[in-house]
Amino acid sequence: MKPDCIIAARRGSQRIKNKNIKILIGKPIIHHVIRLAINSKLFENVYVTTDSQKIAKISRAAGAIVPFIRSKNLSTDKIVLKKVIVDCVKKLKKKKPFYVYIYATAATLKKKDLQFSIKKFIKNKANFLIGIKEFESSPLRGIKINKNGFVDYKWKKFSNTDSKNLEKLYFHPGSFFIFKTSSYLKLKKGFPKKTIYYIHKKYSILDIDEQEDFDQLKIIVKKKYYHNI
Repeated sequence: MKPDCIIAARRGSQRIKNKNIKILIGKPIIHHVIRLAINSKLFENVYVTTDSQKIAKISRAAGAIVPFIRSKNLSTDKIVLKKVIVDCVKKLKKKKPFYVYIYATAATLKKKDLQFSIKKFIKNKANFLIGIKEFESSPLRGIKINKNGFVDYKWKKFSNTDSKNLEKLYFHPGSFFIFKTSSYLKLKKGFPKKTIYYIHKKYSILDIDEQEDFDQLKIIVKKKYYHNI
């Protein structure tokens, strides 16, 4: 049985205006993400949960199902993503054993990323799988600015440690994750037991938080990924 895909996209955003529908190669960015999900043929249905009639129209035109317009209280910039996803899953008539959540700005995600991850998720009987990237520079050697405007190492014990000798650390770049429905609905915080991972290559996915990130995305798409979008 194929899983369903969920994409969440609310109107507006704090740092990039209307981030989820900014134009990328002639189409709103969410359009490319929806088409990726549909064209992958990995999903039975691709759902979009949104509080915006405009985003709903764009999503339906791209081929996604928008079964409802999300309530305002689940669409503020302070609401946690998990509540949005749980709301969507509970409102779907037919619940799947697991779902794949894709971020609305993950335009450079590839079918092979999802395909490999779904197989790994099933094979390992996992509760959760998350896409991650390695920090380019170890955050353990991070520098802070104190209240007087001076800088110092956040963790002084690592200040003289060569980066190659520090523990590898990773972050979630806003790409995708897979969750077992029964486990996710019960989850309070953090990762559930049996959480596994998929490691993205350095430039394969970008976390779009600032206009500069979006500008970089456009360059990467034009040079490297245009034929896939």
